[in-house]
Amino acid sequence: MFRIHMLPAMFGDCLWVDYGNPDDPNVILIDAGTAGTWKPLLRKIEDRIEKTGKPLVIELFVVTHVDRDHIGGAIKFMEQLRNLNVTIREVWFNGWHHLNGEVPPEKRDGLGAVDGEHLTALLRDSPVPWNGLFERGAVVAPATGELPQRTIAGMELILLSPDQDKLDKLIKVWMNEVLAEGVVPGDAFEVETPPDLLGKLPVDVLAGYPFECDDTEANGSSIAFLATFEEKTILFGADAHPDLLVKNLARVKPSKLKGGIAALKVSHHGSKGKTNDELVSLLQAEHYLVSTNGSIYSHPDDEAIARIIVLGPAVKQLHFNYDRPTNRRWADEEDEHGYTTRYGTDTEGLIVDL
Repeated sequence: MFRIHMLPAMFGDCLWVDYGNPDDPNVILIDAGTAGTWKPLLRKIEDRIEKTGKPLVIELFVVTHVDRDHIGGAIKFMEQLRNLNVTIREVWFNGWHHLNGEVPPEKRDGLGAVDGEHLTALLRDSPVPWNGLFERGAVVAPATGELPQRTIAGMELILLSPDQDKLDKLIKVWMNEVLAEGVVPGDAFEVETPPDLLGKLPVDVLAGYPFECDDTEANGSSIAFLATFEEKTILFGADAHPDLLVKNLARVKPSKLKGGIAALKVSHHGSKGKTNDELVSLLQAEHYLVSTNGSIYSHPDDEAIARIIVLGPAVKQLHFNYDRPTNRRWADEEDEHGYTTRYGTDTEGLIVDL
């Protein structure tokens, strides 16, 4: 069993991964969406506990980076952890100390209430191992040599992002904007071309639009990795920069990517600045997972989905955890381009079986 449940995380990510024994699967949680995503995540936790009749064990909880659409729900989760029948074996999250090449203090001190600092305080006070598999240091890929590999309850993980350069670039932004102002870096970006205009353009035209890489510091600091279980591999891309993903994928054994991978969690909710031709052509995934309700930034961008359709494998499936006007056009063009689509609901999101 290898299943990804894209929970309804508004314009963010909350990915629940089940793998192993179908009757009692192992769980990895990747991000927790916005603060409003806490309710469906709590319901998922309670349903699992009721079904199994025992406490829930989360093998790994990855908070990929500090943007509010990934970290907001994580704060709610950690605030309530002591009241839940849940054990987390490991958390991956790069806080302020990790950006500076340090390990966080054991106990919290006086900190601000912005998201990154708030989660840092919660993790310090929690018994949950924080970056334990990295000796409490940064979850970071070295510039040379072998990429970090970790095995968690039978799931093989290969870290692709961030590297130290990406973390270094976040330091000033974190200090000046997040700490001082409480501003999430991603809020500065707006849709440049009206979605209704793009929707009239053919897929091949959209796919040929010049690619402009998003280089925002917070997104570049995203924890992204390959996860392999029973010979099926998925790339959890968070909001990572495609240049670093492509660079570090070249360091992965060719056999890992030979013939394509099972799934790609499309980076940055299908932003046009995060899915380039090289990444799609390299991975050739069978399934593409897009997590967003399209609010705030009107993701996914048509250009990104068009690149997947044109450059991805001949047989592929697009999975959207919401059904919205921003992604509905792709169901209308299935027959013309030979792919299939699936849509989730506002209350349940979408489950993808690999």
